[in-house]
Amino acid sequence: MSIAVKITKSIGYSFSLAWKNAKIELSILIILQVLSGLAPLALLSITQSLVNSVVQLITEGNNLEEVILLFLAQILIVYALYVFQHISTVLDKRVKNAMGEEVNSSIFSKSNAIPYINFENPETQNFLQRISSSQSKLLNTIFESTSLIKNIISVLSVLAFLLTKHWIFILVLFLGMLPLFIVEMVFGKKRFELIKFLTPTGRLESYITDLLTQRDSIKEIRLFSLSDYLMKKWRFNYRSYVEEELKVTINNSKFSLIAEFFLVLTYAISGVVVIFFINVGRFKVGSFVAILQAIQSIQDSLSATSRNFSAIYESALYIEDYRKFLNLEEELIEQRGDHNHIKNIESIEVKNLSFTYPGFREPVLRNITFNISKGKKIAIVGSNGSGKTTLIKCLTGLFAASEGQILVNNKNIKTIDKKDYLRNVSVLFQDFQKYNFSVRENIGFGNIDKLNDLSEIIKPSQVTGIHSFINQLDNKYDLILGRLFSGGQDLSGGQWQKIALARCLLRSGDFIILDEPTSSLDPISEVNIIKNLLENTPDQSLILVTHRMSFTHLLDEIIVLKDGEIIERGSHLELMEQEGEYYNLYNAQSKLNPRKGVLI
Repeated sequence: MSIAVKITKSIGYSFSLAWKNAKIELSILIILQVLSGLAPLALLSITQSLVNSVVQLITEGNNLEEVILLFLAQILIVYALYVFQHISTVLDKRVKNAMGEEVNSSIFSKSNAIPYINFENPETQNFLQRISSSQSKLLNTIFESTSLIKNIISVLSVLAFLLTKHWIFILVLFLGMLPLFIVEMVFGKKRFELIKFLTPTGRLESYITDLLTQRDSIKEIRLFSLSDYLMKKWRFNYRSYVEEELKVTINNSKFSLIAEFFLVLTYAISGVVVIFFINVGRFKVGSFVAILQAIQSIQDSLSATSRNFSAIYESALYIEDYRKFLNLEEELIEQRGDHNHIKNIESIEVKNLSFTYPGFREPVLRNITFNISKGKKIAIVGSNGSGKTTLIKCLTGLFAASEGQILVNNKNIKTIDKKDYLRNVSVLFQDFQKYNFSVRENIGFGNIDKLNDLSEIIKPSQVTGIHSFINQLDNKYDLILGRLFSGGQDLSGGQWQKIALARCLLRSGDFIILDEPTSSLDPISEVNIIKNLLENTPDQSLILVTHRMSFTHLLDEIIVLKDGEIIERGSHLELMEQEGEYYNLYNAQSKLNPRKGVLI
C-alpha cells in the first residue's frame, strides 16, 4: 500500500471516528483551522501596505490615519490567531477525549470477545501492549490532520501571493523543502518500526519494573536478595531500548540538519532575488519586507506540513494495527438463530477430547472421555502438569477442543448458545482474581444481578465460613479489600480463597467447577467447607480439581489424570483396592486404613 493511500485512509478513518463522537467540536475546529490558514495571507497583504504607507508617511508626511488603521488591523489578526489557537486546543482535547473513550471501549470489548486461546500467544500480548501504549499517536491524527489543513491553506495562499510577485520564488521554495519532506516521511516509518521491534523489550522492562515496585513481589525479592539481579536485568533491557531509540533520533537529527540547511539556503537565495528586483525598480520596500516574510512563513508552514504528514503516516501505521486488532475473529457469544438455547444443564459428556496448544506438536490432553449428570460430584486428581487446568478451560469453553467433542444436554457445545451455557456455569480457578474493591463487589461479581442484594451475597458467605469474619470488620461488606487504595484491608490467603469461593457459589450455576478451592485452607476448614458445599448443592453437578485427598472419599467419582490421559476412574474405595496411581497419591499425603478408606 502506497504512502499516499495509507495517509488518506488514516485521515478518513480518524475523521469518521471523530465525527461519530464529537461532530460539533470537530466542525468548529476545522473552521478555526481554515481561518488560521488564511491569516498569513491577510497579514502579508496588511504588512506590505503598512510598510509602504509608513514609507509614504516618512517621505510625504501624510497617510497617518491609514497607517493607524492598518496597524490596528494587524494587531486584531494577530490576537485573533491567539484566540483561535486556545479555542482549538480546547476543542482538540474534547475531540481526543471522545475518541479516547471510543477507542478504549472498543479495545476492552474486543479483548473480551476474541477467543481466550489468543492470550496464550505472546504476539497477542505484544499487539495489545503496542495498541494500548500508543493511543496518543492514534488520537493525534485529528490534531495533525486539522493542522495539516491549516498549513496547506496557509501554503497555498502564500504561494498565490508569491506567484503574483514572480514564479521563481515557487521553484526555489519547492527545491528547498523537498529534502526535509523526504526525511520526515522516512523517519516517521522508522519510528513505528522501532516501536514494533522494541515492544517485547518494553513489556519485559515494564514487568521487571512492576516486580521491583509492587507490594506482592517486593517481599520475596528482599528475602531472596534478588534486587541486584533484577536491576541488572532491567538495566540491560532499558539500555537496549533507549539505545535503539537514540540511534533513530541521532540519524533523524543528522538528516534533518542537512535538510534544514537547504531551507536557510532557500531564504538566502530568495532575499538576493528580492534585492535584485528592488534594485531594478520592480518592487517597493513594502514588497521586500512582505516577500521575505512570506518566504519565512511558507517555510514554517511547509516544515509543519512535512511534520504533519510524517506524524499522520506514523499514526496510520498504528491505526492499521488497531483496525487489524478490531478485525480479529471473535467467539460466537451472541445469540444466533442456528444455536440451541438451554435453560438448564442436565448433563455434560466429554467424548475423545484432545487438545493441543497452538504452535505445539504434542497434545496436552489425549482422548479424554467421561460424563457428568445432574447432581453428580466428581474429583479430578493428578500431579502437576497432568492437564487438569487445561481440561477445565475446555469444559468452560475458553479453549476449543482440537479433537473430539463436548456434549451439553446431548448437543455439541459449539452449537449451544454461549451466553446460555455460561449463565449456568460457576467456575473458581486456582489463580482467582483478588479485586481491590469492596467485599460486596468481590462476592457480588459472581452474579452481577445480585450485587446490591446483601441477603443473597450473605448466603454463599455462610457456606464458605467467611460471613462471621466479615461481620467483625468495621465496614463489613462495604470494606475495601487489598492495599492498593486508601483505607483498604488485606486478607490472608485462606480468607481470599473463601471470598472467591463465595463469589463462585453466588452464581448458582447448574455446573460448578472448582480448581484447588481449598489450597490455602487448613485441613479442618477444608473438610468443613467441602461438606457444607456438598450439602448446599444437592442438585448441582460439581467438578473438584484437587491435589488434596482429605475429602475425595465424599465424592461420587474420582478421575485420575496423568500426562494428559485418564489412567484411572471410579469411587474412592474402588481406586484404593486397585492400588494404582490414586492409591499412591492418597498414601503420599496421609496414613490410611486401606479397608475403611478413611484418613486417620
